[in-house]
Amino acid sequence: MEMMLFLDLIMEAVKYVIAGYALFGRKVKTRHGLGIIVAACGIVFVGNIADSAGKASVLILPFFLIGLLITTDLSIKEGVIYACKLIFLIVCIDYVVAIFIKLATPFDNSAETKWLISSLISLFMYSCICLMRENEKIKNSRKMLALKKSVLYMGIVMLAATMPLTISGLSFLAERSGSPELIKWIQLLSAMSMISMVMLVMFVIYINDTNKKIKQYLEIERMLKENQRNYYEAMIQKDEDTKKFRHDVSNHMMCLGELAERGELREVKKYITEIQGELVKIQKRCYSVGNPIMDAVLNYYLPALHGDVEIKIRGYLGETLLISDVELCIIFSNMIQNSVEEIKKQHNANKYLKVKVRTGNEDVTIEVCNSAQGKKEKGKGNLPETTKEDRKNHGIGLKNIKEKVEKNKGIFSWESTAGEFGVKVILPLRARG
Repeated sequence: MEMMLFLDLIMEAVKYVIAGYALFGRKVKTRHGLGIIVAACGIVFVGNIADSAGKASVLILPFFLIGLLITTDLSIKEGVIYACKLIFLIVCIDYVVAIFIKLATPFDNSAETKWLISSLISLFMYSCICLMRENEKIKNSRKMLALKKSVLYMGIVMLAATMPLTISGLSFLAERSGSPELIKWIQLLSAMSMISMVMLVMFVIYINDTNKKIKQYLEIERMLKENQRNYYEAMIQKDEDTKKFRHDVSNHMMCLGELAERGELREVKKYITEIQGELVKIQKRCYSVGNPIMDAVLNYYLPALHGDVEIKIRGYLGETLLISDVELCIIFSNMIQNSVEEIKKQHNANKYLKVKVRTGNEDVTIEVCNSAQGKKEKGKGNLPETTKEDRKNHGIGLKNIKEKVEKNKGIFSWESTAGEFGVKVILPLRARG
């Protein structure tokens, strides 16, 4: 029996080492020999004084706790939290495994044998998780991430389903016993369990909403970084073109002087028009309305339009908006993206995109209009139907704009005519002073 108990304790120590890496990604530092010595002394001590597997499993926990604190590079506070989480998870998993072993085993084994079988099964599970951690392809694959998410939600569903059944069973047993005190405690436990279920559901909803926001923020951050890079590239190109133009100014002046002396005014006008065209091209290298977020969005989407599209950017936003940069990016990028996508589908000659920014005393008005082929409509509450074939996954842009604007106490409106579609938003400014 003592030999079996010592074997159980050694297996338990190995299980804690492997489980630490499997569940939390933490490896035992081999240079911390003191922690290993503490665990070994604990095994020897508990093996000699414990007369049953139940007592041994409880007495060994303090030694493992100290060993875990010594063999990690965490602070005392973080180490205690880590060790407590690890011990709690291992104890819970062992309890579940022990129940399944008891149900699946037809013959009666000693407690030490059951403990050993439970440890072997747990070690196998943790070892599989460790192998998946080591394999980068498996660990970072979409299927594995989806599996983790499914297991998490499945566990929450099982918890929510089994808790009422457990409470109902306890209530039934309490009523059968006829003990008023027991019934009272069961009712109190039922109330606390129901409150816990409600809190669990609220927590899941909160986590789900937070994950969506984080994904949205990460996507916006990626887009802003790319926008910034494109903006700087456009600025560098504009500076390069300006230098070239300045270098050729003397030659242009010489040619104009020669044409003027000959009296060829028509050729002079034509030459000047061509020079003005070059200047417009240089000016269109980058767009600015005074706000870095809006500038980044403009310089990200507008270069995708061909030269036959007339682009007009008017206005300046020098004040600070009350809305956050992330939400401003969502609003303005959807406005511009929708317009650019609509223009790209058109085959007519008169294609254009107009952006107007007007700053008032308390708010700023942002209008984006583009050439379009639609019927005359106007609205504030209702949104126009999307013209894209995939109606389920499209038409979300205007909805996002409307939600973010109204969330920040702004005004959203849109208007569609036979040849134009426009969206206007009014956003409050931050109070001065």
